[in-house]
Amino acid sequence: MKKYKKVLKSIVRKVLKTIMRAALVAGIIGMALTGAGEWLGVFHDRSIAAMSEQFTMQFEEQMLKLPIVGKNPVEEQSVEEFVGVPYVKDPLPISNKRPGKKRKIKYIVVHNTANEMSTARNERDYLSNTANTASTSWNIVVDNDEIIEAVPVNEVAFHAGDWEGNQYGIGIELCESDNMTTTEKNAARLIAYLMKAYDIPIENVKTHKDFSGKECPRKTLMHWDTFKERIEKEYKRL
Repeated sequence: MKKYKKVLKSIVRKVLKTIMRAALVAGIIGMALTGAGEWLGVFHDRSIAAMSEQFTMQFEEQMLKLPIVGKNPVEEQSVEEFVGVPYVKDPLPISNKRPGKKRKIKYIVVHNTANEMSTARNERDYLSNTANTASTSWNIVVDNDEIIEAVPVNEVAFHAGDWEGNQYGIGIELCESDNMTTTEKNAARLIAYLMKAYDIPIENVKTHKDFSGKECPRKTLMHWDTFKERIEKEYKRL
């Protein structure tokens, strides 16, 4: 059953991509004809002008109805079932930390919080602290007991110190409080889940250091290859 579901999912994804490409081409052709019509003065004909306006409205409505392939939000329940800890969505309001910009997902970028006293809840609360005026943010934070999403994974967050990493990477912070072994176990399962959900290959699971040169994730870097092996093992369970 799982095999057939995977095949069906692949077929549906290809069909949706084809539909979206066709809609885009139709829209481009329509815009080109509209531009030509304006230049030739065709739109002095009120019936053609009305038809053009109706086409534009219908095209925009249809594009809004199309699903964004590979950019759907994380489903809390399915994450919780796989990882084994609560997945809490506690989104920041639109701000300098969360511009609300949708994006294509290409990477998962791993960080350590560099604070041995801070839990996932502490990290999330700090983002909302009025004294914290920096634009630095992240998508998800993980500790022993829970996972918290502050910026939806299909939106840009500012964590990598690099345009490419911010634009295309899901920023995941691993708390250093409590037991790092348990936190890394939770994170490995979460990363495997995200890889599966967004078609991210293991080679695109990166560190903060890969993008900016900063020694981060400072603790996980010491056994990075082992951590990636754990992610691959968890991926095979899906």
